[in-house]
Amino acid sequence: MARRSVVPPAVTRRGSVVELLHGVEVADPYRWLEDANSPETQEWLAEQHEHAARYFASIAPEPIRRRLAELMRTDEIGIPHERRGYYYFSRRLAYEQRYSICRRFGLDGPDEVLIDPSAISADPTIGIELREVTPDGALVCFLVRHGGEDEAEIRVVQVDSQRTIDSLPGLNRHFPSGSMTTPATTTLCGMTTGAAFDFIDSGRPVPRIATF
Repeated sequence: MARRSVVPPAVTRRGSVVELLHGVEVADPYRWLEDANSPETQEWLAEQHEHAARYFASIAPEPIRRRLAELMRTDEIGIPHERRGYYYFSRRLAYEQRYSICRRFGLDGPDEVLIDPSAISADPTIGIELREVTPDGALVCFLVRHGGEDEAEIRVVQVDSQRTIDSLPGLNRHFPSGSMTTPATTTLCGMTTGAAFDFIDSGRPVPRIATF
């Protein structure tokens, strides 16, 4: 294949920012790009977009699109939780947009879908996330996340009856670990033996344990 002649992008200015971290000088020449609203950054972004547009206009995009689709359409399975011979895990098949929560008996058993996100909402931006399973496998705790929000709803499903508890009285919504958000939060902090979950509500003056 002949090499295409492509005009290189505009040269990016290197700043002079140097920080002393633990006695070591660390240069950060592109710190100025962190200010997304500055006129210089906006001009830089426009130049990059223009350069990318020129390049992609010079090639046939369909073969690239097809190949990327082939590489990205793969089955994905999350880390399983083993409970009394059953494996509980998140799964997204190649043709699916969202993860389901499944279980499988043994390593070679068929997958059983416990929680289907489409049964919760037809909105493709609403996803579910497996959090924990009680030691006896009777209850599954999962999160419902709307779009890209950090905050998510805590829900619990009773596996045998397939009954879902949509809200847990006295508990707030959950924020993932490391979130910089400050409102009251509820976190799954551990489990009791048997069919119960322990939650800690950090929105209380004194953290409180609630058992479902």
